[in-house]
This record gives sequence, C-alpha cells and structure tokens, in this order.
Amino acid sequence: MKRSVFTLYLFLSPLTAFMLCGCALNGAPARYSDCSLWYDNGKDTDPDKADVFYVIPSCIYDWTDAQGTVQHNACVQDSVQRVRMSWSFTAADDIFADSANFFSPYYRQITLNAWSMDAQLRDSCLELALDDVRSAFSYYLDHLNQGRPFILAGFSQGARCALQLLREMSPDVADRMIAAYLIGYPITQQDLDSCSLIRPAHGASDTGVCIAFSTVTDITAASDLINGGNAVVINPASWTTDSRRHRLNDSVSVSIDRTHKLLVAHGIDPMQAYKPKLSGIIPIGNLHLLELQLYGERLKSNVKERIRAY
Repeated sequence: MKRSVFTLYLFLSPLTAFMLCGCALNGAPARYSDCSLWYDNGKDTDPDKADVFYVIPSCIYDWTDAQGTVQHNACVQDSVQRVRMSWSFTAADDIFADSANFFSPYYRQITLNAWSMDAQLRDSCLELALDDVRSAFSYYLDHLNQGRPFILAGFSQGARCALQLLREMSPDVADRMIAAYLIGYPITQQDLDSCSLIRPAHGASDTGVCIAFSTVTDITAASDLINGGNAVVINPASWTTDSRRHRLNDSVSVSIDRTHKLLVAHGIDPMQAYKPKLSGIIPIGNLHLLELQLYGERLKSNVKERIRAY
C-alpha cells in the first residue's frame, strides 16, 4: 500500500453520520487473521530487524449508525473512519518503521467524545477497545512476531491500551521486549507498585523499561485524564530525568517538573496545540496533540539506540 500523508484535520471537525459499518456490530470481536485489520505501510517484514507493536490514539468523534444509534467506539471497517485514523498510523510509522518492522492494528477505539463521559460508561467502552488490542497483540505474538525482539508502543488511548498489555504480559514475552514507549498517558505509582514489568527509563539506552512523558507549557495546563497521578517521566530532549532545561531545537527547550512528573516546554506558543472542541480534556497550554510531532526525531533516533543496546 502506498503511504499517504494526512494532516491533523481529524481534530478540527466532528464526525457526524456514517453508512452502516462493514463490521457486523460494534460488539462483534475483531478477527486479526484478516489483513484488512492491520495498517499496511507497504514494507515486507525483515526477519533480521526487531519489531514495533504500536497502538494508535483516539482519532474519531461520536458517530451515528444506520439505526440512528450514537456510537462511542470506532467501526474498524468504515472507510471514512479508517481515513481519519490514517494520520496516526503514518505519524508513528515515520518514527518507528525506520529501524523496525511496524505492526499496528485497527481497533474499536473509544471516540474523542467518550473521554468526557461518565467514568463507568467510558470504562465500558474502553473494555471493548482493550479486547481488540489484546486480540491483536495475541495474534501478533502467535503468527507475526516469529520470536523477534520487539518494542511495545502507544500514544494517548494507545498508551493506555499498551500499558494494560504490559500489566498482563507473561515473563517469557517480556524477556523479548526491548522497551515500552507509553506516551501521553499517566503511569501511576500504583502501576509501579503492582507490576514489576513497569520500570521507568532513566537514560537513553536502558532496556526493558517504560519511556513515558506528557508535555505542558505551564503546570496549570495539566489535565486529570491525560496527566493525573503521573509518576513516570523522562525528558526526550536529553534522555535524562533531571530538572534542568535541555534544548530540543533552536527555539524550544524542555525541563521536567519533578513534583508533577510532567515535561514543561519553554519557547512554544501554548495555543499551538489547542482545539476548542477538545478543551474539556485538553486545555490551553497542554501540548498533548503535538507530542509525536514535537519529539519525533528524538524518538526515531532513540528507538535505534535502544534496539542496538538490546
């Protein structure tokens, strides 16, 4: 499949009504032996490379099916929704597929609107998304991985799903995990205390660790959903955990707020990542929507470094 480039327009306008999905009902389990449920970057699997299993973030808004029911989970076969997911696949592909085989499933992710719902309803929708991610990861390990070392990765909702995979991972699988990149979702102290596989990264080349961070221009822009209770952070501008400012590029430097375990970006317009439709979960000054773009080159080179170290 020839790669296409998509912009962040998926965050700019709501998703309204769609034709009834090709997938039976939103509650039907996804079958990951179906190649249409995997992102295709047109590259053959290289048996001499490591793998990346990546879970994309929230990409769509609530939508209405042919029966007039508002849906809070994606339909993995709907062509319009798949287009809206495409930017997230290609953004991660640009970072990870340069040095690894890239595997990423379509899944019944919860919508952007669902993050603002009652917690009980949101969690039930998340379970549907997690069921798909679990199924995809199991299929990947049994049929696609062929025993190669791998990186587990996800951004935002994808990081939340990947974190759950890590909690449930068996020791023999964990032995092959180079690292877990869990970006834009909090890893709590409870996570650290309850799972020995969740170990924070402290440098650029440690392996078997979690690389996690979230960025704001000011601590007042932290979001409970995205940043609440966070206990793990590393600065991708330096791959250190100190509180000093480290230069990211000619205009932006990044430091760690050690109290809140958040990155603070200096020299960037706080409005740059602000979308009014998402203000309830991503306030002005929260750079959640920019994180892969902001740190893309640092992540790309770090993935290579951790693979070499492994």
